[in-house]
Amino acid sequence: MKRTYIGIIVLILIILGVVVYYSNLLLPTSPKILSANLDVSVSPGLGLLIAECGNESFLFDTADFVTVGTVNNIEQTGKDKYGRDLVLVVVSVEEYLKGTGPQSVNIRIPGILYQEGYTLSQTEDGPDFELDEKLKLYIEELPGEESSFGEPYSVVCGAKGKVVLESSGRRPEGPYIGPV
Repeated sequence: MKRTYIGIIVLILIILGVVVYYSNLLLPTSPKILSANLDVSVSPGLGLLIAECGNESFLFDTADFVTVGTVNNIEQTGKDKYGRDLVLVVVSVEEYLKGTGPQSVNIRIPGILYQEGYTLSQTEDGPDFELDEKLKLYIEELPGEESSFGEPYSVVCGAKGKVVLESSGRRPEGPYIGPV
């Protein structure tokens, strides 16, 4: 009698183990997030080189995360290893359309604070950001590598991976004249 109960318990544990194992294989997974913020950079030149970058379904399929949020802080943070100025853009995430993650995305871009609340990218296809603008970001994990600024994530296709949903009106009038 005791052997029967032990046999039944062992059989139940084996069945539960198999169910848990296979259910984990079927669940969608998001890349590992190791901090309270999603640290992202922009890889320069990608949006110009890949023809599919103009296709929103390509951006969505390539991205590990798709977020909707608002730029709530922009600040100059120093220089990269090439001597270019770096700007940190902090986006408060309102919604994840793909994947899940923290409620803040930190984006490091080579650029300058052109005027209060507006960045100017120093790469040919880098995105510019406005304080208080609402945007959609397509973000991909860089498996086994880091971006040129050390972050494990990048905006898909450079500037094309940032879609402005609502401008804050801070974009300056006329062309920029100055060092870039």
